[in-house]
Amino acid sequence: MSPSTPPLKSIFRRLGELGCDDAYVKVLAKNDNTKNQPYLSKSFEGLHLLPHGELRSERTDKGVIYKADISLSWLDENLRFALAPESKLILYPQYPEVRLSGFLRGCETAPSELMRPRKTGYTIPNRVMILGVSTSTGHVYGYLAAEQSAAYQQLVPRLEDFEKRGVLFDVGSLLPMVGGDTKKQLLDKLYEIHLHDWIVSKRLDKGGNLLPCLSPNCGGYTLEAELDIRPNSRSEPDFLGWEVKQHAVPTFENLEKRLLNKGTAVTLMTPEPTGGYYAEAGVERFIRDYGYADRTGREDRLNFGGKYVFNVPSPLTRVRLLTTGFEAKSGKMDGTGSIVLIREKETHPAAVWQFSDLLKHWSRKHAKAVYVPSMCRHQDSLAYRFANVVRLGEGTDFIRFLRAVHGGFVYYDPGIKLEHASGKPVIKRRSQFRILSGDIPCLYSKMTTQGLK
Repeated sequence: MSPSTPPLKSIFRRLGELGCDDAYVKVLAKNDNTKNQPYLSKSFEGLHLLPHGELRSERTDKGVIYKADISLSWLDENLRFALAPESKLILYPQYPEVRLSGFLRGCETAPSELMRPRKTGYTIPNRVMILGVSTSTGHVYGYLAAEQSAAYQQLVPRLEDFEKRGVLFDVGSLLPMVGGDTKKQLLDKLYEIHLHDWIVSKRLDKGGNLLPCLSPNCGGYTLEAELDIRPNSRSEPDFLGWEVKQHAVPTFENLEKRLLNKGTAVTLMTPEPTGGYYAEAGVERFIRDYGYADRTGREDRLNFGGKYVFNVPSPLTRVRLLTTGFEAKSGKMDGTGSIVLIREKETHPAAVWQFSDLLKHWSRKHAKAVYVPSMCRHQDSLAYRFANVVRLGEGTDFIRFLRAVHGGFVYYDPGIKLEHASGKPVIKRRSQFRILSGDIPCLYSKMTTQGLK
């Protein structure tokens, strides 16, 4: 054991000081080096575990790949850190796999000697790469431990005790409580909210001010307010690395059995179409050409609504939901593929969501998610009560999402409308992909039902 290297406890204490609330370990192969780009995942799951910037597509001789900048700093033996400014995640959808690139260039604290390519006469030691993740800042801190180091010898014998997420070991429980066991902190907070019993409907604005809430989706806003989650545009999880989803149930009686039923709809994400007639002609023209008169008798209003399940034409619009560039059986995905809406007997799509855009929505926020049942009452004032039984979903990727679309579990449920259509029209947009609460397990490799106490 090298006396000059910091012990494992000191490394994780430092990661905690830097605000890390997640941590992962990759056991490096002999050929993991600066030339070969160490892979972080043999699926898309690597994109869910590490915060990253916007995905951008790039055409290569092997097909389209995606790249995303990652804010990565390396810790040295004195636990000083410096930014590796050219660090990137590279997603190869044809395999699929996620690799780390440019992770040493321009960084004075980078472990360059331990990551150089193999040469004659040079024996590469066994190594592990520790990655600490700060959810609040979207930053990743790396430390490389070779086999002669204190951290390697203290960590490697224990790795099988930790849950594996693809090729990465989830070692977040080694972080001090400033980050630490985020699952326990989440469950403790949800139990505290459950004990509040009925909570008057409310929401937070971006400044953290508490406001009343009277809209149909106030259950989610009320839970977010209790967790001090403010609205923001960052595609990061809601609470300590966990995405928080609320869904309605009529009663908490026999709740664990009730959760096995189809249940109510849960909104997964709300991306606007970026192609097709919707984007080309504009939303107003889209509603006029693809929509229909309001079916409840509200005058001068046109709607585009309904439930769009894979390859089933809507009786309202004759439009069906399809995908391009994806094989559900093999899981192979073309980087140029998309989810599309197409009307019968037409070839030009009504609306298009490129896979690259949907990946941005799905890749990070849904890595770990908690689904919280709630009840609603309207007497005196609108109020919500949250259950003492929740479900935790862990281990997902974009292929699981696309397979759920093909299987009819995830569907498109728009609420797009044009009011005052003959005068000064008012447009309301609402594009959302949803799933029934009982079907949620198909999105995750691990789904557990957890009682709170």
